[in-house]
Amino acid sequence: MKRKLFIFAFALLFCAACNKSDDDSLNNNSEETKTGQLVSVTKDVVMTKREVAHSICSQIQPIAAFEGLIATLVRDVRVVSILYTTTGVDGDVVTASGIITYPTSLTEYDKIVSVQHGTCDINVAPSTIGFPMEAAPAVNGDVVVLADYLGYGSTEQPDLLHPYLVSSLTGTTCADMFSAAEQYLEQTDLARNDDKIVLMGYSQGGAATISTLLEMESRGMQDRIDDVWAGAGPYDLVRFFNRFTASPDQTFSRNGYIPFVIRGMNYGEHLDLNYHNMYARRIFDKGYDKLFDNTQVSYLHEILGDTISKVIHPDFYAASSEYNGNEDIQRFFVALEKNSLIKTAPQTPVKLFHCPDDDIVPCECSVLAKDAWPNSTLTDLTFPDHFMSGAEFLLTYMGWFDFLEPFLMNDSE
Repeated sequence: MKRKLFIFAFALLFCAACNKSDDDSLNNNSEETKTGQLVSVTKDVVMTKREVAHSICSQIQPIAAFEGLIATLVRDVRVVSILYTTTGVDGDVVTASGIITYPTSLTEYDKIVSVQHGTCDINVAPSTIGFPMEAAPAVNGDVVVLADYLGYGSTEQPDLLHPYLVSSLTGTTCADMFSAAEQYLEQTDLARNDDKIVLMGYSQGGAATISTLLEMESRGMQDRIDDVWAGAGPYDLVRFFNRFTASPDQTFSRNGYIPFVIRGMNYGEHLDLNYHNMYARRIFDKGYDKLFDNTQVSYLHEILGDTISKVIHPDFYAASSEYNGNEDIQRFFVALEKNSLIKTAPQTPVKLFHCPDDDIVPCECSVLAKDAWPNSTLTDLTFPDHFMSGAEFLLTYMGWFDFLEPFLMNDSE
């Protein structure tokens, strides 16, 4: 039982929380405003290791009993929330948010770790939880940077829209956050010994990591990129979405991802889709369509049930190959193809990680990426599903997995 709770804790390390700023800071349409500029520091706090442990345990109630143990594994950290400029969905300049965190004992650094977070509710992005769990590499002594994606944090909107898996917007947002974080760090007393960059992320964060890598390479930063860790990302969006359309008899416990992908592409790519051509009639009979643009993904999982054919339009079953569905489905798949990362090879080698039996993102996405991206490697994760593998991915990066594995494996069920 202890093993399950401990692994469950780390399986959620890729979820965090967000915070809204005042509406006045959402948009800045001045043509003179540059992107990637530090606007302001909105919070600067020091958290003791006990507070860090408490923050983590508060986010994951099942591990509350392990708070004392966790406190022995972490460090006192500084958590800084910043606002910075980036490009919004309509091409305007917006004020986005994110965090920078590092141990208070740190006096010098030679790299910055940019972590791209996984899919989570819009009210749980990095900028508001005391110590976001995805910032865990900071307890190892790293400087960690996490961007709130567009639609999260200071750019959160009442309709909760987020350009989910739209590659260019994601890459620009994270790269601009990194530039702003460097501007902040230049103002600190930390000595910088090198300018290396590490990029890492799991699930949506895996794809976002590649999007960020491509954006940084386009800015001439490739010589600075020291390491790239990408776990279980949907690099081929057509193959990822086809897991929902393989058979009318399929069931899936997280069907909220379906409207999350559809509304993300619709919003980010300005598709103006007719939802009546995208969803099953039951969705409209139940009034669920009215929830798709203002409801957190976790609640969508809950209300939609596990039968995929009761969520998506029947035409999708013809569209799963060669875009044979109705006109709206065809345009949707073209957008998925456009935002797939599989056809764009980064110059930097990528360390790919994926569980062969992943129950959410097909491992085929990583297999194809390895074949398409020069000098990249693929390591099989051993835990049995998408979320457990996320725990293994993070622990492996932190160098903790080999130490903890005997304890976890020898613990009783």
